[in-house]
Amino acid sequence: MNSVLVSIIIPVYNTAKYIARCLDSVCSQSYKNLEIIVIDDCSQDGVDTIIKLYAEKDHRIIFSRNLVNLGNGKSRNNAINMAKGEYLLFVDSDDYIQSDMVEKLVAKAKTKNKPDVVVFGYRCWMENLSFEQNNKIKPELPTLNGKETKDELFLCHILILKNIGSQPWLYFCKTDFLISNKIYFDESGYHFEDVIFTTKLMFFVNRIEQISEPLYVYCIRKGSITQSWTKKTIESRVYSCQCVKDFLKEQNVYEKFKSAYVICFVRGTFLIPFQDFTRMTSETDEVEQFLYNLSKTDLIRNFCNYEFSLPQINGVEKEDLEMENMKKFVGFLSYHFKCAKFLMRLFVKINRFLGREPC
Repeated sequence: MNSVLVSIIIPVYNTAKYIARCLDSVCSQSYKNLEIIVIDDCSQDGVDTIIKLYAEKDHRIIFSRNLVNLGNGKSRNNAINMAKGEYLLFVDSDDYIQSDMVEKLVAKAKTKNKPDVVVFGYRCWMENLSFEQNNKIKPELPTLNGKETKDELFLCHILILKNIGSQPWLYFCKTDFLISNKIYFDESGYHFEDVIFTTKLMFFVNRIEQISEPLYVYCIRKGSITQSWTKKTIESRVYSCQCVKDFLKEQNVYEKFKSAYVICFVRGTFLIPFQDFTRMTSETDEVEQFLYNLSKTDLIRNFCNYEFSLPQINGVEKEDLEMENMKKFVGFLSYHFKCAKFLMRLFVKINRFLGREPC
C-alpha cells in the first residue's frame, strides 16, 4: 500500500506560530510515501525560515516561496499542477492531522468501490478555549448512507447537509479526477476561493466513500480569514455565491438546482454576512447599507413565501432543512433590520464577555 504516492499541499501565509505543529503532524504520518508541497505566499513573519529547517531534515518536503503575493487560490492551483501523487490532500498551515490519517485514507481509497473522493470527519480546536472545553466540542462527521444519488450528493453540498462542507481539506481526492475535470480554485483574490473548488468537486464526483471519524483538526483562531469580519469578507461571500451560479449555468443545471441555490444565496450573501456584520468593529457603514438594501429586495422580502422545489434527499427529513426557522429569521431581518442589528450585537457582546467567541 505504501507504493501509492500521496501529495499533501500546505499553503502558508504568516502562520509561524502554528507551522511547526502542522509539519510535525504531516511528517510523522504512519504512511511514509508522501510528497509534501509547502507554498509560502510571501509571508512576513519568518515562517519560511522554519519551513526551510524542516525541509533540510525531511527530503519529502518540497518548499516554494512565491515572488509576489498570489493568494491562496493561485498558490493551491500551482501546487496541484506540481503534484506527482496519485492522491491529493490539502492541509491548512494552522491546522494539524491525526498520525494515521493518510494510512486510513489510502486504505479507504483502495477499496472495491475505487472512489474518486474520500470525505472524512474533523474536530474543532478553538484557540481561546481551555483544553477541557475544547475536548467537549463535538466532532463534525460525514453522515452519508451510501444510497444517495449524484444529485442528492450535490444538494447536500449546496445545502450543507450531512456535514458535506466547502472546506477543501475535507476531501481526499484522486489527482487525475481533479485535473481531468478542471477542478481548481478561484484566483480572483477574494476569500472563500475554496467554495467553487468544492462545488465543482461535488458536482463531478461519481464515486465517494467516507471515514466517519475525526482525522483532521481545524483550528479556529483570531486573525484567520473565517474569524476576520471585514468588508472584504462579506464581498467575498457575495462573489463566491455568484461563482456558484455561473458554474450551474455553464453546466446547464441552474433551473434544476434553482431552489437549492436560492437558499444558498440567501444564507451566504445575507444571513451569514449579517452575522459577520454584527461582529465587525470597523468599516461598518458601507456594509450596513449594502445589507439594508439587500433586505428590501423582492427576493429577501418574499423569501418567506417562496415555494421551494427540493427533491427528497435520502436520509434527510424535511425538518432537517429548518426552512421554517430560516424563513422567519429572514422575514424578521427584512422588516426589522435595525432591531435585529441591536439584538444580534447584544448577543455577540454577551458571548464575548462569557468567553464563548473570539474577540
